[in-house]
Amino acid sequence: RFTTVRLVDCAVPRLEAARVHTEGDLHLPRCRFQSGIRLTDAQIGTDLLLNQAIVYRDRSGRSIAADGMTVGQDLQAEMLESHGELRLRGATIGVSLSLRGTRLVNPYTRLALNAPQLTVGRTLHLAPAGVGGPALSGTTPAHGTRIQRFECQGGVRLDDGRFGDAVDLEQARFIFTDDQELSLRRIQTPELRFLGERPKRGKVVLSDAKVVNLVDEWSSWPGPGQMSIDGFVYRNLVPRGSFSPTQRLEWLAAATPEYDPEPYDQLAATYRRSGEDQAARQVERVRQRRLRAPLPWPRRAWHASRDVPGVSVMLWAAIVIALLMVAWLSTRAALSHISNSAELGPSDAPPLVVATVSIITASGVLIGGILNGLAKFVRARGQNASDLIRAQAEMRRAEADIIRARAGLPPSEPIPPDPSITPGDGP
Repeated sequence: RFTTVRLVDCAVPRLEAARVHTEGDLHLPRCRFQSGIRLTDAQIGTDLLLNQAIVYRDRSGRSIAADGMTVGQDLQAEMLESHGELRLRGATIGVSLSLRGTRLVNPYTRLALNAPQLTVGRTLHLAPAGVGGPALSGTTPAHGTRIQRFECQGGVRLDDGRFGDAVDLEQARFIFTDDQELSLRRIQTPELRFLGERPKRGKVVLSDAKVVNLVDEWSSWPGPGQMSIDGFVYRNLVPRGSFSPTQRLEWLAAATPEYDPEPYDQLAATYRRSGEDQAARQVERVRQRRLRAPLPWPRRAWHASRDVPGVSVMLWAAIVIALLMVAWLSTRAALSHISNSAELGPSDAPPLVVATVSIITASGVLIGGILNGLAKFVRARGQNASDLIRAQAEMRRAEADIIRARAGLPPSEPIPPDPSITPGDGP
């Protein structure tokens, strides 16, 4: 048990500090560790500083093993070089976790950052840092300062994390193999800033994640087959740069190789909340188009023609007008015979029957069209209301869990513990 521990610019073969307890800071900046750091279940009273440290892996392949660690305020590991697996499973950071400008490299195992069930009071920074400036964090880089971005060569696992303010991935670079991924399953945060470099390989997984604001760029998302957003809930879209509704629909199609109506309903509801009704209607048309994709081509063509604005009304009107024209022509033929012979003969029966049937059919088509339009309107209103209520309920639950996480309380719906996550050095 210590008050404050400082090791600066030192070379240490290995730091064994499991279950260490400090009332103040633990400072390890610019140190070099040849066989890793072990901080399992450590309790740091205020700050843990690892800025510009270089850490190599131990015999188990881990550079930093800090499962179950608690830090009272900030964990700053800016410009850190980690050669191995950085593990923060079940760790709790009181304020912020900053990995600005950090380089994580792990070609030995699947994960370079393994931090499921991580709790951060405010923001997780996987963002750039200024090199050569007076400070690493919290200041604008001075003129001439070189920017070093966060880079990760290996998989990232942040499943079930709780972040009080944001997850910041601005300019982050992820270098994956085909079986590696950026896993953000079931995270909860008010803001996700997905503004990094597009991964060329691997996958981005946001299944069952809940965020309030999704801040993103079109150029940051990977292509088809490299995304999964099943159950991903967001309330507001805050695009950076150009991100048109057409591009957003391409993003949605890339993330849902099999048709699922919920992502389209959520996107349409989000556009409506922001006042973009035309974009919402475009989303609904694309949803209907994907729904009808398995149908035979004549039915697809018929429904596609009805999707064009105004065509549905024009089709109903054309049918009614055609039927009325047939009725008028048939009645005129019968009336011309009456004017000549002053009576109806057997030859007048077909025109009269055709006229009567045409009038009755036209009236039925007109009434049916009106009722069909009213039914669609009522159904759309009800569907939009239910989608909005469902999305609001999900976001209220996520916001409540974030507030509870800030207060140090468990989430309202506790996540079942992962049997593979046990503090210690076991795999």
